[in-house]
Amino acid sequence: MTSRSYKTEISSVLLVLTLVLSQYCDALSTLTPPRSYSISKPIIQKYQRSVIDYDSPFVPELELKTNASPVKEKQFQWEKQWWPVAVEEFTDLEKPHKMMLLGNDIVIWFDGENWRTFEDSCPHRGVPLSEGRVEKNRELMCAYHAWTFNGEGECTSIPQTPTDEKHERIRPKACVKSYPTQVKQGLIWVWGEKAAPGSDLAIQAAMKQPRLIEELTDPHFDGRIGEITYNFRDLPYGYDMFMENVLDPAHVVVSHHGIVGNRYNDTKPINMVRTPSRSETPVDEGGELQSEFPEDQGFKYFVKAKGEEENSNTESSNDFRPPCLNKITTEYANDAGKLILALYCTPTKPGYSRHIGAQILIKDKEGKKYPPGLGLFALPMPKWLLHITASFFLHQDQVFLHHQERMLYSSSDYAFGNFENNAALSSDPSKYSSLYFMPNTHDRQISHFRQWIYKKAGGGSEMGEVGIEYGYASPVAIKRTLRRLSCTY
Repeated sequence: MTSRSYKTEISSVLLVLTLVLSQYCDALSTLTPPRSYSISKPIIQKYQRSVIDYDSPFVPELELKTNASPVKEKQFQWEKQWWPVAVEEFTDLEKPHKMMLLGNDIVIWFDGENWRTFEDSCPHRGVPLSEGRVEKNRELMCAYHAWTFNGEGECTSIPQTPTDEKHERIRPKACVKSYPTQVKQGLIWVWGEKAAPGSDLAIQAAMKQPRLIEELTDPHFDGRIGEITYNFRDLPYGYDMFMENVLDPAHVVVSHHGIVGNRYNDTKPINMVRTPSRSETPVDEGGELQSEFPEDQGFKYFVKAKGEEENSNTESSNDFRPPCLNKITTEYANDAGKLILALYCTPTKPGYSRHIGAQILIKDKEGKKYPPGLGLFALPMPKWLLHITASFFLHQDQVFLHHQERMLYSSSDYAFGNFENNAALSSDPSKYSSLYFMPNTHDRQISHFRQWIYKKAGGGSEMGEVGIEYGYASPVAIKRTLRRLSCTY
């Protein structure tokens, strides 16, 4: 190929990409946030609305009770949860993968039948098993001295051992610590604490279900759901900042101007109306609340633009389901379809988090048409292009969320996490009252989330031993360069 023809081909590819992205963004910009929410009936519970001041965004969260599931005293436990750590489709079966979960180094790998998660440390001398290899017999080999381990974490070979008798005697002492792992809805889920197979802790993990998208398993939607492709990214700000961001409906048309809405034309007052979350509704009433785990309740709000409540054929809601899911749903009248944003977030280490997300499109009840204006999103798109465009969206507010986090932690005694080593730090929302001024109702979910962290979730997640290394009480101790702020994983 000549230099000239090569340049011509490159120019053609760039032109096509430009046109595709332009059409994609133009289509998105025509979608204004849904405005009215008078279609769906709330799940059979009724809130004692007298305890809520709808003119104030600050919610007395512990006073919010339902007849069927009153708030209990038991505290939410971060480590006793299922966390999404990877998209199975994009995870290589032939090698181990180093990751972090709640401040702990882990390695995930495929043993030929199941995904496995181990502590990323060989019991011999602490070398990361993620630097090893998956052998042809589907065992994990340490790259340092060739010790091998099966999917249960049992050591199967120590080649330096002189006799078979000694080998059999010492092998039981050379097991790797493991985490319960499962695959659901295309994601690899890892339990937040180590638990040997068959142990009481492993049985406890099996009693809980991950936070899944119920429409994907509901027969009512068979044949109506479009192809789903997840995007994922490690973010240079913590779990609490991510959830605060996606629980804020008012920022979307401003921060994501040109992709979703217009900062000049679409900013309007938004009211948040409390309604029962699926995570607050008992299993026998169609929800996800297990009687053994009352501490796992989240909260849900309808998102209502003032003045347009009765003039739309859509209903929009934010449903925060601890530990990791914020489900944003736009439902169209007369069962004409849905648009769901499944936004997951997993704490990795202080000041960082992993986001996994998907856009789910559901056709009308006849299974023929997508909701008006959304058909373009169902068109086939190369996964690499989806990966690029997803990053465009995240980049729009990534840098200032990083700096917002630095401001919050450096200019106050507010902190997210367990800070028994520093009594001055706390997740009490009053700690950031001098920095946050939230006079309007669209901030109600932010207040509710911070109250949830403080009153029900122990102040935040513990971060394992890595918390000490990275500055447990101060994510601002982490030095992030511009490259690290913009790098896509």
